[in-house]
Amino acid sequence: LLERLDRYLEENLDKVQGGFGTRRKHPRAWLVNLLLDRYAESREPRYLVAARGTLDGVLRGLYDPVEGGFFRFSSTRDWRDAHTEKLSHLNASLVAVMLEAHRLTGEPRYRQAAEKTIGYLLQNLYDPGAGGFYGSQAASKTYYRLNLEERRRGAPPSINRIKYSAWNGEVVYALLLTLRATGREDLRVTALKSLDFLRTRLLTPRGVAHLFDPDTNQAWLQGQLDANAWVALALVEGYREARRNEDLRAAQEILRYALTDLWDARRGAFVEWNNPDPSLLRAGEQRSQVFPLEGNGVMAAALVQAHRLTGDATYLQVARRVQEAMSPQIATGLSQEADETGGAVAGASAFLLRALGLVGGSG
Repeated sequence: LLERLDRYLEENLDKVQGGFGTRRKHPRAWLVNLLLDRYAESREPRYLVAARGTLDGVLRGLYDPVEGGFFRFSSTRDWRDAHTEKLSHLNASLVAVMLEAHRLTGEPRYRQAAEKTIGYLLQNLYDPGAGGFYGSQAASKTYYRLNLEERRRGAPPSINRIKYSAWNGEVVYALLLTLRATGREDLRVTALKSLDFLRTRLLTPRGVAHLFDPDTNQAWLQGQLDANAWVALALVEGYREARRNEDLRAAQEILRYALTDLWDARRGAFVEWNNPDPSLLRAGEQRSQVFPLEGNGVMAAALVQAHRLTGDATYLQVARRVQEAMSPQIATGLSQEADETGGAVAGASAFLLRALGLVGGSG
């Protein structure tokens, strides 16, 4: 798999503009993080070149230097045609990766962008009352062309106040990585309060609900792998940070649900969804037959960390089975990645590679 990853970089890295492919450009934060891990372990320059090329492209075309924050993606190779939505989870993951890049290179621009984006997230997308992060801020090319004074006089793009479980789990996970890099106590408070929100408002007897709707004050849609995987990982990482027993118990609850309702023992992986609500179903929709790379990677990471914390051998056995089951899909995906996807398959594969310890890293 490492050889396949190296070949993928040789064939798909845009050595002129940075990023992956030669059409639309996506940040692929966790893929960049994987490359930084590889560089930290091996000191092979190609990994750092690939990571820095991508991050420099992000700063060139997707970064908002006025208010902080990163845009979603660019529809052009040179990063200049940004789709200007600001997604909470993408911003948090890029903060963590920028800080890791700063640690390895000493480049101040990575740290400066990360710090400004932390400010953007806390001011615009964090709910300081209830905890948790809103989904996104809407796109507006007109607004983001304005300078600071012009923006102050105008109306900013609207905030989508839905709180998505998976995105919140990813934000908390990234904030905990950021906390370890910066020591900022405000990030610790924010991450733990957001875990409280996830535990008390989105955790149900059948796993984690997909989203919380503030208009109805209700959680909605159960049985989604992404929601359960990211929140479980956030909770075990939160327990590692603060040693709150309620976080570990909640993580174990989620893993118990996932192993009962989302695990496919024959395939050795987790299905994308298993919908328990008949009112939301069309024929044949109760249980997916799709086994997503990223969702399985995040769930495997949660299982590995839960094993380290509890000693439960089942968690490690299942994580190893996921590794075995998904490795052929990773290898095939890296070989067949289409240019126009902007590294989608590699991005989805990266977390599984990193999380399972196939590639070193900090654990």
